[in-house]
Amino acid sequence: MEYNDVIVVIPARKNSKRLKGKNLRELRGKPLISHTIEYALEFIDKKNIWVNSDDEQVIELANKYKISTYKRPSHLAEDETLTNEVIIDFCNFLVEQNTEFKYLITLQPTN
Repeated sequence: MEYNDVIVVIPARKNSKRLKGKNLRELRGKPLISHTIEYALEFIDKKNIWVNSDDEQVIELANKYKISTYKRPSHLAEDETLTNEVIIDFCNFLVEQNTEFKYLITLQPTN
């Protein structure tokens, strides 16, 4: 697999039911999502890494890493929204943007 053919998407919804703001909670001195972004940057060119979120603070943080962001529609930021629905919406966006890729990797900030 050539890593140029890979898009990494990091889905990070704003409001968790159990732990509010969990993606921005600090773990070992930095926001949880930063660990995921930095891990992706070890292997994938930053132009192929995307944060998918409805949270402006998460998007601002991603911008500091100079990676791409996709503002998730509010109807895909509900408690019952499945990750698959988020990924399908994101893939549709990439296709509309004429972004070519063979593989899509989802990295969850909480895993």
